[in-house]
Amino acid sequence: MAFNQKKEEPAVSTEKKSRLAEQDYKLSWKITRSIQFSGHYAERNFKDFFAGTNLPSLFRQIETEKYKAQSALLTLGVDKPYQFVADYRRAKRESNGESTRSGAEFRIIPTTFKLKSGLAYHRITAAEVPLIGGTVAFYSLSHSEARLWLLHDGGGYYLSLDAVSYSFDDRNNPLLNGEPKAYLGVASVGIRPSKAFTLSGDVSYGMNSLYKKEVRGLLRIEFHFGGNKGGGK
Repeated sequence: MAFNQKKEEPAVSTEKKSRLAEQDYKLSWKITRSIQFSGHYAERNFKDFFAGTNLPSLFRQIETEKYKAQSALLTLGVDKPYQFVADYRRAKRESNGESTRSGAEFRIIPTTFKLKSGLAYHRITAAEVPLIGGTVAFYSLSHSEARLWLLHDGGGYYLSLDAVSYSFDDRNNPLLNGEPKAYLGVASVGIRPSKAFTLSGDVSYGMNSLYKKEVRGLLRIEFHFGGNKGGGK
């Protein structure tokens, strides 16, 4: 829990001010050796949460909204080669309304072979957003998400592939430019000449509402100060 310690002049209001800036709770329960459940609840009062910031240009100290979120995750097959994970999350912000994300993932994690893979599907339901002065009164960001990933870690090197697709419900959403589907594929490769040094690169290819073809590349160098003893990057 976190409280706003800043004393303020009382305002004329019937609402009771608790000055509770944030509360956050987590629960983890290993039901059996192969079944695990976890839950999370968070609540934030932005007026008190940002009251002590020294960066008012980034955090609105006059913000008066509240935010609540609850989530749950159930894992079947913990420490097994085959795992099934079901998850649910609900979030609500006063100005944006309520949104939910629910779905499941199937994972293959062999104990003898260093190739891991997973296939997931999630459904995101979001509140309608008002559009003032546009061709439609409201638009929706609700969509479906599908993902496939592969990872091979050979110790001195690693390879990974990640593919994600999005399908939006509202074709009239002005942010989509008439394209309700988006795709993204990312391939990564990295080498570790030593425990202190890693060289890796990513290449991605995708299609979205802004670009019919988008290609990106990234080269990454990581060095752990302290060598084999660990330390910061």
